[in-house]
Amino acid sequence: MVSLRPYYAEKPWRSEAEHGGGSLFNQGVHNLDLMLWLFGAVDSVQGKTATLGHTHAVEDTTAALLSFASGTLGVIVTSTALPPGRPAVLRLFTDRGSCELANDSIVRWDFADVAEPPSAAGVGSAASDPKAIGIEGHVAQWRDFVQAVRERRPPASTFRDGFEAARLVDAVYRSAAEGRAVCPNEISAEAIHAS
Repeated sequence: MVSLRPYYAEKPWRSEAEHGGGSLFNQGVHNLDLMLWLFGAVDSVQGKTATLGHTHAVEDTTAALLSFASGTLGVIVTSTALPPGRPAVLRLFTDRGSCELANDSIVRWDFADVAEPPSAAGVGSAASDPKAIGIEGHVAQWRDFVQAVRERRPPASTFRDGFEAARLVDAVYRSAAEGRAVCPNEISAEAIHAS
């Protein structure tokens, strides 16, 4: 089993809330971003956070119930308090079928009328060794941004996409701190910058 202590020691900001650390903002934000892309805006969120496996001040475990404007319900759970080796998983349940994705692989596909798409040939998982996290996704995003500037087109990932993901993270943290459901629209850009 790989210890997470070197992961936090290598980059101390990973355990500092004011610098974007914590299991939700550092790791879980990517799945939250994907959920926003798939299901649209979130009307309200109810969150809980805890520090269960470490001694640092920032949370290492988060659970949140997301109520999307579309009527969809979503749950996200993040943790760096678990033993390494489990990839990030997204499970989708609909009235037409379900699927399970583990990082860039399709683990289960149960849509009778839709052919299973191929798994991505992407960066894979650093779940077994958190220090092995690659930068390929970030590089691809920067390349697209540079190309978008050259071509005078919007980038694939816009500022608004990043803002909404950060605002949703802040709403989860605020919900956990205040013990109430929070609407992400309550949180202004200034509040995100100040947190």
